[in-house]
Amino acid sequence: RGVVCQHFGKEFCDLKSKPITLRSCNTSVLCFVQNDIQEVILGESDSSSIKRLPPLKSTERTGSRPRFVAREWQPCSVTCGRGRKWRYVTCQVYVPRIGKDTELPDKECKGLKPLNSSPCIIQECVEQFEYRVVGMTPCSRSCLGGVQETIVRCVSIHNGSAVDDNNCKDVHLVPVERRVCNDINCPQRWKVGDFGMCSVSCGGGIMHRDVECIQEFAVGFRNGIHLPDYMCEQPVPTRNRKCNSIDCHSEWLSGPWSKCSVTCGQGYRSRDVYCVKKNAGGNYINISSTLCDSNKHPMDVQNCNQTVCPEPKLRALEVQFFQMDKLKRVKLTIGMTATILPGTTVLIKCPTRGIQIQDIKWLKNGTTIRYSKRVKLTRKRFLKIRNAVPEKDSGIYSCKAGSLQSNTPVSFSSVYDIFKATMLRQKYISGIQPMNLVARSISTKQMDPVSRKYSPLFLVKSDWSACSATCGGGLQSRNVSCEIITRDYFEVFPVRFCTKAGHSAPLLIQSCNTFPCLEWSLGNWSECAASECVRDKTALIKREVSCLSNDQAMNDTSHCESLGTIPPTEMECSNKDCKAVWIASKWTRCIGECETNGFKTRSLDCVWSKTRLSAGKECSSLQRPRTMKMCEMGSCSCTDESEYCSVVKMMKFCKFENFRRNCCVSCKKS
Repeated sequence: RGVVCQHFGKEFCDLKSKPITLRSCNTSVLCFVQNDIQEVILGESDSSSIKRLPPLKSTERTGSRPRFVAREWQPCSVTCGRGRKWRYVTCQVYVPRIGKDTELPDKECKGLKPLNSSPCIIQECVEQFEYRVVGMTPCSRSCLGGVQETIVRCVSIHNGSAVDDNNCKDVHLVPVERRVCNDINCPQRWKVGDFGMCSVSCGGGIMHRDVECIQEFAVGFRNGIHLPDYMCEQPVPTRNRKCNSIDCHSEWLSGPWSKCSVTCGQGYRSRDVYCVKKNAGGNYINISSTLCDSNKHPMDVQNCNQTVCPEPKLRALEVQFFQMDKLKRVKLTIGMTATILPGTTVLIKCPTRGIQIQDIKWLKNGTTIRYSKRVKLTRKRFLKIRNAVPEKDSGIYSCKAGSLQSNTPVSFSSVYDIFKATMLRQKYISGIQPMNLVARSISTKQMDPVSRKYSPLFLVKSDWSACSATCGGGLQSRNVSCEIITRDYFEVFPVRFCTKAGHSAPLLIQSCNTFPCLEWSLGNWSECAASECVRDKTALIKREVSCLSNDQAMNDTSHCESLGTIPPTEMECSNKDCKAVWIASKWTRCIGECETNGFKTRSLDCVWSKTRLSAGKECSSLQRPRTMKMCEMGSCSCTDESEYCSVVKMMKFCKFENFRRNCCVSCKKS
């Protein structure tokens, strides 16, 4: 039976658990001896259609000795001519317990085994021929569906042997049939290419060919998938093969060029040259130089032109270093300004270009340093100060080479300096970054000259200063520094480092208080005039007050409220002409009844003596003149003014002044 591996996803079949494809079976049909021919055609019939063999002939079954038992002869294999007949012969023994014979292997029976086949001769055959299907052509494909055809031959009807087609001229031709075959999935197989050319012409090379484990899933040139090698039948076909395993001719072999003798300017370099021969195993063997062609000897020395030597330079670093916490050691570069804590070991290096290291000299405050176990030079001419202390190690350290010199001032920080620096940078140290103090993305990182690691750059911006003008446009400034900030120290770089690394260029100066300037405009005081008297010997002086914006008068003084209280527009002054007096009007005519005593009145006004303008209550302290006096009324002109006056007298109404006045004549008669 066929067994095909079907894989799902990334899982493949385990070859160790592959089911068997062959196993033994028993057909219950006798096998013929050599030279016997039997054609057995098995159709789709069931076991009931197979003729059962006749029962065994046995003369005795009572014994328990194994013996050969032969069945009856079958008919001759041919109906005419020479053929064979056969019978079934087995070694059996009778088992009383089960009451029947049981077959045993032939070696259990003694004696010669009876013949199971014999020639048989029937009457001579009349030669007849026919076209007969004798088989099928091989399938055109081993998988994925191929085609095969029936093979038709002219054969003898008597013995089935193939004969020349001329014997079947008058026989009906059997048509050729085609059918699909091997319509199954292809198993994994090796796709093996041809070996390519040898990698070398001598000295042992390698020929390579492509070997791939594939499985085809459809008919076509590229309808296949590549699989891992372990999924195909092992071992893997050889991919590489040795070739040209013969010795090569002698040749010159050159080693690599050495470094140029100088780092700049004109120099030379050299290399080793050997006379060698490559053997069949691919290994080089040194041989005498006389065996190589001297005319082809490669150059072993040549000039080398390096770049033009640069001008000597000290590579100073313009960075300020400030230590905020204890560090065992600090590495500085010349040109830096350092503020450190006592007890720190300081290492100052002086990188140069175009200067020999032995030409470097170190100074402190302009004087050559006297080295000791605590202050010394390293092998690379770095200045090393162990456990620095303020009393001994504060100062300016200089790296000098010829006429070139660069300085690194070293000072020691106080508790106040550390506190102030820590408070200003506390938000960076704690990981909080306010909006106005921010480090941008990773592109803003800079090599830290102390830790030699890339660290983020921060733009540290101080608050804006007070405006230079309160109005009309002024300027204010702020400090901006570009810094690397850690818990132990911070470093201040030039601002260009931050802008070059991606920070936006910060504003250092900006306009402020651009609103217009406002001011009070004050007029001149008026004269202290008697026309402005307010009390005794006191008058008012006045002036105009207006609001100006950029020297232009505003109609509304409320615009200048921001300036505070409006300046006074009036003020008292001394004036002796301010004297209050009473002024009386003329007396009125006499008021009263005729022929009686009446009275006269007049009005009084308090005025300033000089201007006669009202002085209000300023006369309250002065003696007030009389405003009323007695007078005599003239004789009455007596008439009755009503026709009812006689009744008034009769009713005695004359005692009432009103009736008496209107009925003057009648009332007098009483």
